[in-house]
Amino acid sequence: MSPEQVESDGATVDARSDVHALGAILHELLTGRPPWDVAGMPVVEAARTIRESPAPRATAAPPHLAAVIARCLEKDPKRRYRDAGELAAALRATAGAGGRWRFPSWPRFPRLAGKPARRREIVRGTFLGLLVGAALLFAIQAVRDWGGMERSLGAIVDGTAALTARLQASESLVFEHGFRTVEQADAGRWLVSSDGMRIWSEDFSTPRTSYWGPVENGAEGTLVYRFQFPVVAERIELHANATCWDFASCPELGHGRGAAKVEVSADGDHWITLHDGIGAGTWGGVSWWNSGDLPAAATGTRSLCLRVRLVTDGVDDPDYTVAQFARSHAATTADAFSIKAFARGVPDTRRIGR
Repeated sequence: MSPEQVESDGATVDARSDVHALGAILHELLTGRPPWDVAGMPVVEAARTIRESPAPRATAAPPHLAAVIARCLEKDPKRRYRDAGELAAALRATAGAGGRWRFPSWPRFPRLAGKPARRREIVRGTFLGLLVGAALLFAIQAVRDWGGMERSLGAIVDGTAALTARLQASESLVFEHGFRTVEQADAGRWLVSSDGMRIWSEDFSTPRTSYWGPVENGAEGTLVYRFQFPVVAERIELHANATCWDFASCPELGHGRGAAKVEVSADGDHWITLHDGIGAGTWGGVSWWNSGDLPAAATGTRSLCLRVRLVTDGVDDPDYTVAQFARSHAATTADAFSIKAFARGVPDTRRIGR
């Protein structure tokens, strides 16, 4: 993918992105290696490498051909060839008169010191004959197949353009993170802070139930998650829950009441309220569920912050809180929490962050 495709900037993806792909193919054909070896890298690091790291010079190629490849792989699309036709013209120009590419040096003759003169002449003649024959075959094949090469380039360009068009028209899942219980090993992977909060477990329940809740009665606890996406997210789907009980009217069930507030932010500074039971003074008995798309104002960036605030009042049980986030039990088959980010114009990179 070209840097502009990694950026998911559909406005700048055109034939020059195809030229970049052709340059990458030529580089690997001539050097045996891709311009950027991103195998095994995390997607975020691979995207950064493609966007920022300059392509290495194709030193195995003749200088003029290496220059053509380098121009194909320029980060700025304006510095590349405009299309495959202009690239083909540049390749013809590097071939020079007679359709030959000039390599930097000729192979040395085998060392024949100490051999009889007659044997040296036979070996030299045989070596030259083989070398000239190979050169003639290469030249004939190059002339014969130049039209086929152009057709192949055209087919590659057409296929790349068709793939680009399909990617731009379709939506791909580029990030996914979720957990079934808060006690899961990777549940806190994107958790930044948990001030005044702890994980509570109802060992008395069957199956075992767990959730985040405030540490102290009457003191607010705050969770902050920050999710980082490999590309700009155009749509974000969030599944989360905050459960607040109210036992004030039913003392036989217990004591206390709880409240919650849940917010999201694209930059960590400007927060969008999804639910507010704290500021609105809406205590217990109000359970909040979100299972769908976030507001558009929370998208359009590579990151998302989620802030959860919980507070309890009148709870006298040290082993239980009535304000709970991501409540779930060990036997559940669905995620108690999940976030998915989608974008257009990029390949599907499912389970990134999972």
